[in-house]
Amino acid sequence: MAIRALTYGDQVDYISKLDPTQQDGYEGDEKPTVFKLGVLDALILADLEDDAYEFEMAPDGGADGGGTKTQLHVNRRNVRLVKYGVCGWANFLDEDGNEIPFKTKPEVRNGRKCDVLQDSLVSMIPPAVVKELAEEIQKHNGLSEDAIKNSGSPSK
Repeated sequence: MAIRALTYGDQVDYISKLDPTQQDGYEGDEKPTVFKLGVLDALILADLEDDAYEFEMAPDGGADGGGTKTQLHVNRRNVRLVKYGVCGWANFLDEDGNEIPFKTKPEVRNGRKCDVLQDSLVSMIPPAVVKELAEEIQKHNGLSEDAIKNSGSPSK
């Protein structure tokens, strides 16, 4: 089976494992929050991932004891993945039970214009859910399990 190209504009509905409706013993009649996760193209995804890493070497190459410094900005990466990868939602409610409208803003990244989730709205998503959504966005942007399973060495 050949590798299939990603289809931009595709979305998948995702309900967080942390949503109260998904917890054992939930007996209410509330609907879950549904996040719509999209496909990020390889250039945008690479740019977002590269921004998460920082490497610094001492000017003297470490000869005077000043070594290197490496940082991984995981939370920053997660927020940016959500900002670029969440394409909509349903039933995301404020503290009064009112649905929060989904709004985007234009942003240029890697020379390309993208409509991304507004920062003020990203900040309303609980941090643990941001982390979970970022992981799901990455999964959704990779090879499917079937493609990986069927990608063994080519036959001769």
